[in-house]
Amino acid sequence: MPYGIPLTEEERKRNHDAMYGTTKLPERGTGMQNIQQPKQPTGADAEREFEVKPVAYKETVSDKLTKKASLVADLLTIKMNNLFPWYYVVAGTITDETSTTMYSEKVPNGYLRVLTHVSALVASTATTTTEIAIERGGQTIILTRQVPSAADISIDFDGQAILINGDRLKVTFYGGTSTNVTSICASGYEIKAWNNWRSLLWKMKKKRKTKKHNQKKKTKHQ
Repeated sequence: MPYGIPLTEEERKRNHDAMYGTTKLPERGTGMQNIQQPKQPTGADAEREFEVKPVAYKETVSDKLTKKASLVADLLTIKMNNLFPWYYVVAGTITDETSTTMYSEKVPNGYLRVLTHVSALVASTATTTTEIAIERGGQTIILTRQVPSAADISIDFDGQAILINGDRLKVTFYGGTSTNVTSICASGYEIKAWNNWRSLLWKMKKKRKTKKHNQKKKTKHQ
């Protein structure tokens, strides 16, 4: 097209569509002044992208998903009904300046113990080293071993250590002064150690079905 010859309306629309994706033309001589600019997305627009209509939830629920949810609910019920807080607080004295060891009671048969916190200290004078461990079958499993910075400053363990039947907490104070007072504070929880989880889940499922059946029967006779 020779320079200086105006384009026809059809040519203008074709060129405008290729450049801007629209055939809406501005008046001649106004350029892009009257063209509506694309709307910029707002925060509300972004939030709407994650909105799910109520009916969509119903569409995603299947028998398989319902069974999984039921299993999770049963497992949580088992956990809550078989979990018990555990605490251990004891005070003693340094009986041997080389090393003095103190023990908690052993984990009883049929239970697991989860140790989450232990604090051990010696009053008056500091030990050279304080060791927090688990005794299992005559072996010592060390959780932490540190040098106290001063007297009455505790050595702590924080975490999760699982103790099985027969295990016990073992705290050893090295290099303490004779007759100094020792203090141990421990906490966690105990869980019944079921040997057959499948059997327990089956019993819970059967109980739930029986309850549902009785509810339907009661509604039918009302």
